[in-house]
Amino acid sequence: MRNLKKLFAVVMVVAMLASMMVPALAAGVEYEDEATILQDLGLFQGYGAGELGLADDLTREQGLALMLRVMGLEDEVKAMTEEEVAAELARVVDPETVTATWAKPYVAYAVKNGLTKGIDASILPNVKFAGQLKMTGKEFINLMLNGMGYATAWDDVLTKAAEVEMLSAGESVTFGTVKEMTRDQAVAIMFGALSGITSEGITLAQALVDAGAVDADKMEEYGFIVPEVVPTEAPVE
Repeated sequence: MRNLKKLFAVVMVVAMLASMMVPALAAGVEYEDEATILQDLGLFQGYGAGELGLADDLTREQGLALMLRVMGLEDEVKAMTEEEVAAELARVVDPETVTATWAKPYVAYAVKNGLTKGIDASILPNVKFAGQLKMTGKEFINLMLNGMGYATAWDDVLTKAAEVEMLSAGESVTFGTVKEMTRDQAVAIMFGALSGITSEGITLAQALVDAGAVDADKMEEYGFIVPEVVPTEAPVE
């Protein structure tokens, strides 16, 4: 752990120096292939009609939905009744910021299960969600860590992401310092998280298979899990 923190510190310094020397470039789409794989696994959705919307900014409303989906919790979200959704949203002090009808069950589920604390911890157990704010990279990484079972101090979020192998140290810094995430960048983090280790000590990919959220053959096809080799007995001579 100590060596990881030293490596992380070095990467952070290099990244900061690079950001001072190189002008910021307009965000482009780099992770369409990864988005397509996640979509095939049932862990990512676009806008319909084949539109992935990867270049779009990521709001907190969208980011929460993406996290819950990649954690294989879609069915649990959809199983909430209207009464349950309303009861949980009653704890949200700014419900008008959850503008999309489809987003309300996701926010309600996250509030119910402690997967979001909003942007003002002083009002807990109520939540100020700020659904239309643009999500930062560090916020989304922290959200993913929450979904993987970790309660991480804010200052340790990027180090933790590297520690659990959700992202490399360099990726943690690169994405963790993004001020306004795109859906494309969120895809990169979600894709990496499948190989990360959950609080249960297994990869997220394996946890999804064990939960029946994703077919094992598909996970094997994309290389996220290795098929178990059953040893054969030597013939008796």
